[in-house]
Amino acid sequence: MTNSVRTIAADLDFDTRHGILGMFPPIHRNVYAHHVTAAYRDVNVRIHGLKTAIVTGQVVNDRVQVLLLRVDGDDYRPDGKLWHLTLSTAEGVPPKEGGDVTFGESVMETSDFRFQCLFRTRNAKRDEPEIGYMSKEVLYAE
Repeated sequence: MTNSVRTIAADLDFDTRHGILGMFPPIHRNVYAHHVTAAYRDVNVRIHGLKTAIVTGQVVNDRVQVLLLRVDGDDYRPDGKLWHLTLSTAEGVPPKEGGDVTFGESVMETSDFRFQCLFRTRNAKRDEPEIGYMSKEVLYAE
């Protein structure tokens, strides 16, 4: 059994990430907002290159804060889950839980913030902590 997992994702650049966090301030302590996943463990998905993402809504509950996205005109990823960007999670909540949100949850309308995503295939190590994690205290430190 291999120790890596095939993932297709777009990492956000510094300016895009901080623009998003400025427009949508984190609610929970653990701040992410660093990538948009197109596929996780699905070897049949083929999506690469530059895509346009538009923020279409925001879901906030006691566990996660997630932006809903439309990527190149689609609300749903190839695996049937919603395109999303996990902004923040409560203590002890893993960021992957942001991928479980649905349109059935209370969705707050947002402005049409647009950004570019460059999707690439990468192999992540199993059980590797999410890159880009920081606490709100670190994010807003002087």
